[in-house]
Amino acid sequence: MLSKTLTIRELLSWRRVTDDVICENCKATFTVIRESKACPQCGRNQENQEICQDCQRWHLMPNTLKIKNRGLFQYTQAMHDYMHQYKFNGDLRLAKAFQHVVQLAIDAAQVDVVIPVPVSDTTFDHRGFNQAAELLQLVGENRHSPVVCPALKVATPDKQQQSRQGRKDRMTRTQPFVIDPNYAEKLHGNKILIFDDVYTTGRTLHFAAQALQTVEVTSMIGLTLAR
Repeated sequence: MLSKTLTIRELLSWRRVTDDVICENCKATFTVIRESKACPQCGRNQENQEICQDCQRWHLMPNTLKIKNRGLFQYTQAMHDYMHQYKFNGDLRLAKAFQHVVQLAIDAAQVDVVIPVPVSDTTFDHRGFNQAAELLQLVGENRHSPVVCPALKVATPDKQQQSRQGRKDRMTRTQPFVIDPNYAEKLHGNKILIFDDVYTTGRTLHFAAQALQTVEVTSMIGLTLAR
């Protein structure tokens, strides 16, 4: 899916990580997803490159875009613990642990615009930050890097935070996203990458892609830190 091959060595280099953010022992507990052993549609870790059952179900659903996603790391217990401390305990320092890895993956994708999945005003007020946007802080440092653009916003209020919803609730949600008219023109004719922290059911990524299909873009792909 990535235009340029991103090696496991590059993914695990973590050159920008300071010793105070995450130690070597903790780094070793995270498991990289190898593209040679992942679903080519959603990036799920598996033993082959066949379309997984989740994606086969998505393909049977009407009005669903077949957007491809790359997951960088498996959602293991180590990643669960990291996300809990980062997102729900509000430890913003931990964003630095994966910013360089995310930067490498996005540069390899060779896209024009990166759009972080937004959070609602309620979530932002409670948490104080958008976890996806914070992981993108190093993107754009290089001269040829894509532009990070907050082109999506949440139009419907949260009845319940998505992280607290089960699979059935996630899959039956209504479209929460709309395009911010202030950024719509910047998307025309460009290659778009939608970035989120975690791919769980794929509902969020598909909602984001559906919202963006109203704009004439060249292509759309997804990237998530964890799958």
